[in-house]
Amino acid sequence: MRGGVVFGRNESAILRRLAEPGSPKLVTTKDAIDYVGRDVSSNSLAHSMSFLSTKGVLERVGKGLYLSRNNNLSPRITEVIPWVFRDLRYYVGLNAAANYWGLTPQIPSVYQAIYAAKDEAITRRIERWCLALSNKQGLGGELRPVKSKVSKVIDHGITRKIIGETQLPISNVEATLVDGITYTDEVGGADQVLHWMKTAVGGKLIDLDEFVRLTSSVSSELSSVNARVGFLLEYLLSARLVAPMMRPAVKRLVKQAQDRLDRHPTYRWGKEPGRSEYFRNWRLHVSKAYLDQLSTAARFE
Repeated sequence: MRGGVVFGRNESAILRRLAEPGSPKLVTTKDAIDYVGRDVSSNSLAHSMSFLSTKGVLERVGKGLYLSRNNNLSPRITEVIPWVFRDLRYYVGLNAAANYWGLTPQIPSVYQAIYAAKDEAITRRIERWCLALSNKQGLGGELRPVKSKVSKVIDHGITRKIIGETQLPISNVEATLVDGITYTDEVGGADQVLHWMKTAVGGKLIDLDEFVRLTSSVSSELSSVNARVGFLLEYLLSARLVAPMMRPAVKRLVKQAQDRLDRHPTYRWGKEPGRSEYFRNWRLHVSKAYLDQLSTAARFE
C-alpha cells in the first residue's frame, strides 16, 4: 500500500526496484519483466504499467518507455542519460562540456552525448528514445545523441564529474576542443570552436602536451583532424587572438601539426564541397560558411 492505494504483486515488485538506491530513471516494459522476476503475460504487465502511470509512479514517454517519478517528481535529463545509453560507451561532450570547463558561458539547454554505436538497431532505439524525451516538459533540458566518428576520445579523453547531481562521463578540456573541430556543425559553427580555443589558450585551461597527444591519436582514425587543428591555431595567430606570452607555445603546436601532416591526401572542414577555399599549406578545403564565421568571430573577440 502507498498513500492508501493497494498495489498488486506485479506493481509491488516494480515499486520495490524503483525505491532502491541507484534505481533506474528510465524504465522499459522489458525492465519491468525483470523486476517482476516470474512469468507474466504481456497483457498483465501492460495493465500494471498503466496502473502505475495513473498513480504517478511512472510517466509514459512512448511505447513501452516510462520515466520513474521518485517522490512524484520527474527526473532531470542528466539523471536519465545513463539509462538511455546503458551498457554503451558514451560521454557528455560538445557544448555542455565546453560550459562545464569554462570555455563558454552559454548554459546548455541541450546535452549532447557522443556514443559508440554497436549496430543500427541500437542507434534507432537511442534516437527514438531521445526524440520521445524531447517532447517531455520538466526535464531541464534535451538529450541529443551523436554517433562517434572515432574511438580514441572515448578511450583516452574522458573523465567523470558531477553534472546536475549525477556523476557522468564527460570529455576533458582537450577532448572537448578536438570534438569541436570534429563535430563543428553540431556545436553551432566554426566561430564557437574559435572562441573555445581562444579561451582555452588565453586562460591556460588546456594542457598543451595532452592536446597534442589526443590530436595525434584521433588523427590516426580521422586524418583531417590534424589539418583542421593546425589551420585553426594558425588562424588564431594571424588574427592576433593569442596573448604575446602564449604565442611561442601556439607556434610550436602549429609546427608540430605541420610535421604530422600527411601530404598525399587532401582534407576537408565543412560539408560544402562546392563552396570552399583551399589552403595549400594544410592541404585543406575549408567551407566558406566556416570562413565567414571565423572572420565574424575574430572581429568581435
